[in-house]
Amino acid sequence: MKGRPSTSSRTCCMPPKVGVGVISALGGTTGLLFAVADGFIVNKYDSRFTSFSKLVVYLHGIIFTILGVISFVGLLAVFRQSKRLAIFNFSAGAAHIPFSIASGAALLHVVFRAPEAAFIPLCTAVTDETTFNDDCHQNVTIMRAVLLTVSLIVWLYQIGTSFRRSVLWKMLLISAQQGPL
Repeated sequence: MKGRPSTSSRTCCMPPKVGVGVISALGGTTGLLFAVADGFIVNKYDSRFTSFSKLVVYLHGIIFTILGVISFVGLLAVFRQSKRLAIFNFSAGAAHIPFSIASGAALLHVVFRAPEAAFIPLCTAVTDETTFNDDCHQNVTIMRAVLLTVSLIVWLYQIGTSFRRSVLWKMLLISAQQGPL
């Protein structure tokens, strides 16, 4: 039909509404899980963090809590077919990306700036043996590489979902003009 979203506007091989709903649910749960993990890490290893490091980790947790809320607003926009919620979701999601990148870069700065010796108590706290110090030095490099890779994947995912949010916004504008889908 004229004005309907084409099949080329599918999200993850799904119709736009379902795809944006899945992406919103995934973004919401992932954002809230990252926020809980940040809080857990600071609370568990409170004495090992400087005040700047705590601030960065808490800020990162707050940014991901906001991402979770924005994503759940997108899910609500899909269910209610609300043009206002879709516009808010798209705008807030696009505005959130620079803050997410900045907080992630600050977190990476804290992790890469810390000397390797700062991570040794974390390794020995798990094993209670100091014979693993050499392994811990190797694991710190691996941990830093994994953190960098995960950060890049999350940022690319956020940028990609920003484009998917625009599909929902366009779809709801079309359906508002022609009636329900």
